[in-house]
Amino acid sequence: MPLELVHIGEDLIEKMLCEISRQRRLAEVACAVSGRTFADDVCAGGLIEPQKFSANKASVCVQTDLGDYACDGAQRIDVLCVGGEHGIAIEAKLGESLMLGDQFRKRFCAPCEASLHPNRRLRGSMIAVLERSFHDDVPKCSKIVCRVGDRTVTLGLGWWLVVRRSVLAQWMKRQDVPVSPQFARVVEFESLLALYGRDRFDALVREVVGEKGFAREWRLGAG
Repeated sequence: MPLELVHIGEDLIEKMLCEISRQRRLAEVACAVSGRTFADDVCAGGLIEPQKFSANKASVCVQTDLGDYACDGAQRIDVLCVGGEHGIAIEAKLGESLMLGDQFRKRFCAPCEASLHPNRRLRGSMIAVLERSFHDDVPKCSKIVCRVGDRTVTLGLGWWLVVRRSVLAQWMKRQDVPVSPQFARVVEFESLLALYGRDRFDALVREVVGEKGFAREWRLGAG
């Protein structure tokens, strides 16, 4: 299978946002729907400097009035921004097919349900968790926290969704943005690329993917 953007998008977003933050340009990362900036959410969420970004490392726990619910074991936040004891979740959906509003809702926004595991656990998409979309069998959510190693971080109410420009254009044309304006901020991947620097992007991809021999790495030798 050829390497595509969706395969490494989280790692690219992590590194681009690290650099944008280092340059103190998070105020230029803006939601295309509301105009709210990432710096606004850093301030509102109580994140202290320096903010750090990490991809696919944070598991999530939903705290309720009747106890904590873990998410399914494979679920991780795509990219987590951490500053002190507070964090902002970033989800990346970089495909361009099956992304119209109704399709997106069906795939990612169905309410999370309590699983049949003996311990409290949720099944459903991470986007539904961040949207606070829960089935009636889940008690009222009081707070969402995530764990990275031995650290526990409280997530802010606002979360960020990174999509392709073509997808957002369709949503805006149809006036059908499928995530809640109360919690979600939507940003184009292409706008992050522009802030990071288009001329530097290919080098970043090589940094993420590496230039080693994949046949040797994957033990695909002759015979």
